Amino acid sequence: MTASAFAAEPRDFDIQHYATSLDLDIATGQLQGETLVRFDATAPLHQLVLDSGELVVDSVTHDDKPLSFQQADGTLTISLAATLSAGQQGSVRVHFRGKPRFGLEFAAERNEVYTIFSTSQWMPSVDAPDERATLQLALRLPRNLHATAVGDELPSRLLGDGRIEHRWQLRKPMPAFVYGFAAGPYQHARQGRLQFYSKDRSEAELRQVFAATDDMLDFFAARAGLAYEGDYRQALVASTIGQEMAGLSVMSEAYGKSVLDDPTQTGLIAHEAAHQWWGVRVTCESPRIS
Repeated sequence: MTASAFAAEPRDFDIQHYATSLDLDIATGQLQGETLVRFDATAPLHQLVLDSGELVVDSVTHDDKPLSFQQADGTLTISLAATLSAGQQGSVRVHFRGKPRFGLEFAAERNEVYTIFSTSQWMPSVDAPDERATLQLALRLPRNLHATAVGDELPSRLLGDGRIEHRWQLRKPMPAFVYGFAAGPYQHARQGRLQFYSKDRSEAELRQVFAATDDMLDFFAARAGLAYEGDYRQALVASTIGQEMAGLSVMSEAYGKSVLDDPTQTGLIAHEAAHQWWGVRVTCESPRIS
């Protein structure tokens, strides 16, 4: 079978940027959100097709004017106000809500929320490895929570209702499937370019769990021939098999304890760090390739 048999399906558009704001209700496991999508037409374009998982889309607008849309089988199809010619730019704003069954984990008993793999379950997007875009992300959360996410951290904002709006900007285009965040009543430790987060572990324990990370990044940078860029964040969350995101990895609290019990059990830390080159900076063209 030839490689072309697995090539990504062609699109008549190229996503350039997402700007997403989320209101997260950890107690009820619900979210409300808004995403601005900017894109270029690569051929005559009259519809924009996004993945929307099980989200409920309430409205889609362009320049504050409503656009018609349809949702079916996890796909959001938006009819543009006018057909765009190849090379023209367009934008749409999507308002949505949901109670995700997966893709976004709410651990109410820990007052924690974090993403896991399926970005389209918490923001409409092209959830495929061959479509790269920049991202601005804002999370509105109770003021007693810490949050970490992909991209450079921007100054937070105090909202009128007492919550904090945490903000980040991912400046390098990345596939949407490596977008994500984690938030909870975390201990937070910083060590050079590294940042660590956990509800259960102290700052000293976090430094012990992730003691080898800096050397791992240097090792993989030497093998890849590309230096690691920016900060690298690692969070221990309620339960996960582990996930890489752009500059952020999440692993389970149970795994963190296992490293404290046996400091040689660092394979998963290395696995997620390696993904910062192979799986984030370099991806396959199609989600059908395993």
